[in-house]
Amino acid sequence: MVDEKLWSLVVELEMRSRLQQLKWEATAKRCLPNNSWRVCNPYRAGKSDLDLPDYVIKIINKEGQTVESASDAEFTHLKKAFGEGFNPFFHMKNLFEAARRNALGGDTAIDSILSDLHKLPDLF
Repeated sequence: MVDEKLWSLVVELEMRSRLQQLKWEATAKRCLPNNSWRVCNPYRAGKSDLDLPDYVIKIINKEGQTVESASDAEFTHLKKAFGEGFNPFFHMKNLFEAARRNALGGDTAIDSILSDLHKLPDLF
């Protein structure tokens, strides 16, 4: 069973990813590298009962073993601790999107496109 400590890690990663304070690897798993561990961002797993993807986060040690993993669905039991507005799917989806955008250079691409568009003559 996942716990509040792991949920705290998810929230911290989400916040720091959205603020672009973390550098995710541009690999299929988009991981945060470290000398002794890696945190791989939530990825879309199978679909849940509501036809929404499950997002999964993994912590991998230097030997490549998964030492911890959890999906957004596994965090739902924490609703009692965090209150009625607790929505793990929302946070895990945001983390997935922020990590993907960071790893693949989404902000750089958007800035470049906007710059090119601003060079065009005004429409009106």
